[in-house]
Amino acid sequence: MYGGSLAGAQTAFTMKTYNDLFAGGIGSSATVQAHLGYPSWYTPIMKFGPSDCVSRVISIVDKMDALIASGNEKGIQQLKDIFGLGSLSSLGDFAMTIAFPIGGPMNYPTNTWQELNWSPLYGSSDFFDFCSNVTNPSSPGNTSSVDTALAQYSDGEAWTGLSNYAAYIKRVLLPECTTGRINSTDPGCFSTQNQTFYADPTNGASRSYLYSTCTESGAYQVAPAHGPSLISRVLQIPYTQQWCTWAFPPGQYNSIPPTPALHYYNSYGGWNIQAKNLALIDGNTDVWLDLCYHSNLVDKLRISSDLHPSYLIAGAGHHWDSYGIKHVLAEPQFIREAHLWEERTVARFLERWAQKKH
Repeated sequence: MYGGSLAGAQTAFTMKTYNDLFAGGIGSSATVQAHLGYPSWYTPIMKFGPSDCVSRVISIVDKMDALIASGNEKGIQQLKDIFGLGSLSSLGDFAMTIAFPIGGPMNYPTNTWQELNWSPLYGSSDFFDFCSNVTNPSSPGNTSSVDTALAQYSDGEAWTGLSNYAAYIKRVLLPECTTGRINSTDPGCFSTQNQTFYADPTNGASRSYLYSTCTESGAYQVAPAHGPSLISRVLQIPYTQQWCTWAFPPGQYNSIPPTPALHYYNSYGGWNIQAKNLALIDGNTDVWLDLCYHSNLVDKLRISSDLHPSYLIAGAGHHWDSYGIKHVLAEPQFIREAHLWEERTVARFLERWAQKKH
């Protein structure tokens, strides 16, 4: 068996439960640990992203959150207007929308850090395009006037990069709302405050994903409780939980828990999951790494063995080993060596399987 991300977790859970039925399994970036809030999604971006872009966004978010906390309605409206989102009624929706290029909670209309890849055949440069815009020193237009437009709310300090940030949102994201009804749930628009929209029972991938998130796996993308943040601190657990409440009200045969029942998901072992012939491979720049076997939140050093193989790819993102080219030896070294390790690992799985009595 092989799976990446949630499919990697399913591979791990299957090997844990039905080990005798399979020669082996590889879980790549397998999200085996459930958490309710998951601020760690943004940590690899802060650690490994372009430092000037990261610091600029963090500084803007700090000023924005101070303005929101002050309750100054005039200033908050000015801020929304600068981004072209003046009609958006929910501060949560506003915060999520301007976070889309980075990774808005559960929604990514553009490609984010998660969609980077070692190969241009599979990846997207959207994230780096965003950062290049935010840090552009020679952008056209009234950059300085926009960057200082809200200085009265930040003790006279300019919001450096605000003009470029807002220009990117207006150029890339706003045209997706083709009806122009910014404060609506029309396709491509930016409001989430529509209970009827969420309650539509029509099945689809996004609704199924939301259901599993709401019932067992959690991992709501939230701003950290302390320290720097790439997204506004108004984005906390209740913002995502409201969608669960609206989408899955109590019914005749089923009701979801008030918050995800994480213990079901974690009953397989969480970070400490282990099964014979289960290999776990992760990337150390993955936004989901802290839900995986090689999480930074685990103190124990992971040492691989023949029965319990593991591998952490330095410099790799979300299940990057899932992508390859026909000529493995022509791949970049860090991917090539991961693929060669997988070949050796599977060969050992099959050797043991052949020796087993069936």
